[in-house]
Amino acid sequence: RFHFPVYSSGSSEDDSVSEQAQLQSQVEDLINQIDSEKTMFKVSLPLASIPATTHANMATSRGGKKGNKKEGGKSTESGLVKGLEGVVDGAVLVCPGCALTCGDVSVEESLQPSAVDILIEQTVAIDSALTAPKFAYEPGEGEDIKVRTVHLNMDILMYVLRSSTLEEAMNAVVKPAVNRQLVGMIMSAISSATGEMSAYHFALPDWPVCITVVYPLPVGGATGPAAEEALVMYRTGLHKELGLPLDRPLLRVANSLSLSPSATDATLDGRLKNTHIGIPSSHVVGGKQYLVQGDYLYYHYMQDRFDDKGWGCAYRSLQTLCSWFMLQHYTSATPPNHRKIQETLVKIGDKPKEFVGSSQWIGAIELSYILDELLGVACKVMTVNTGAELPSKGRELAHHFTSQGTPIMIGGGVLAYTLLGVDWNEKTGDCAFLILDPHYTGGEDLKSIQPRWCGWKRGDKDLFVANAFYNLLCPQRPNTV
Repeated sequence: RFHFPVYSSGSSEDDSVSEQAQLQSQVEDLINQIDSEKTMFKVSLPLASIPATTHANMATSRGGKKGNKKEGGKSTESGLVKGLEGVVDGAVLVCPGCALTCGDVSVEESLQPSAVDILIEQTVAIDSALTAPKFAYEPGEGEDIKVRTVHLNMDILMYVLRSSTLEEAMNAVVKPAVNRQLVGMIMSAISSATGEMSAYHFALPDWPVCITVVYPLPVGGATGPAAEEALVMYRTGLHKELGLPLDRPLLRVANSLSLSPSATDATLDGRLKNTHIGIPSSHVVGGKQYLVQGDYLYYHYMQDRFDDKGWGCAYRSLQTLCSWFMLQHYTSATPPNHRKIQETLVKIGDKPKEFVGSSQWIGAIELSYILDELLGVACKVMTVNTGAELPSKGRELAHHFTSQGTPIMIGGGVLAYTLLGVDWNEKTGDCAFLILDPHYTGGEDLKSIQPRWCGWKRGDKDLFVANAFYNLLCPQRPNTV
């Protein structure tokens, strides 16, 4: 984390050209200092890779401990460290068993003194104040000085050849990457009223490399729904520049890559995700598959130690639909439980108070009310008079999965299913349906689920009742980034 105080004349307006130039000059001075060969980088080595007998010979923190002396402004060390001189320009290799301290940086007299501590790898627990790089710059005394502090949360993703040495990586990749992001962050901070800039990485569909986006955020890095909403116009501009669709979130903070478990991962609770992957063929000759786009969770009977066998299939289908919107980051809300669903229907006046806590069925229309009330999602309803008519809807269903990509709830009679796709032959009209069946009561075992409870079904004989009325609830993807 870089803490960068921006100093400018108090007599100038925030957005004036003179202040912009002054700030740019400060940025250039800062970068020159960081990129200077006189800048010292601290590198910690894995403890297991260092013989115990060499620890005492390694440079430690300030305080005159063994093996640390200075010659001409640079640190030299005995033992193992001396043998590794030149690995990084001006490097001080620090024993991982010792606390890291900020190194001195020699600069020209015309520049203000500064200190840089760049931590390449941390292998031991140390003071939290030293867990990230920090840069402090003070221009000295002056009249009418105005101070604005901007917190820059740097996060740099780099591609390095496996054959590269540490020195090659530092000089060719790491330093330039730090410079580029630092300049971009500070210049963005100049035109932003927020007190914090944070970098996030994204893996976009069909892109061979990741991209990094710097977002202005409130101090403290709040990234909840309000912060995401405030960045809609910013993200819309990025989507246009990168040629990304304007009806789906790809660059929200919630979409960013993370090496640590996310809140969304914690909501899985052992549920299976994308259970249709790896299922056998549908055997539609000459057909083309149109499938759900994105991730979803499989909700079914008896999960969460809740007995809804015989009446909760539509509730479970709704939860699967809600999980799709959560995992695509249209919402941060987790799928509602049965009681929440019932309470919502009572709240909007669709059901009486006695409905809460009951075991009454719900259908496609009730599901549309819930999606609209809880997620703001609109739905279209496709109707067929008999189950035998469902294959005739192949074209419309193919269009839905191409344009919207959301899972569909099918309700008819006393049963409900989730539709994940169709395999449709445009010439012959032959059609198979990829069904996710919420009536499954077993454990989260994919081998037990495929292909009976998640697989391709023929509408005329395997699944739908010939003389039953069916509604197909088709959620519409929100037109937002």
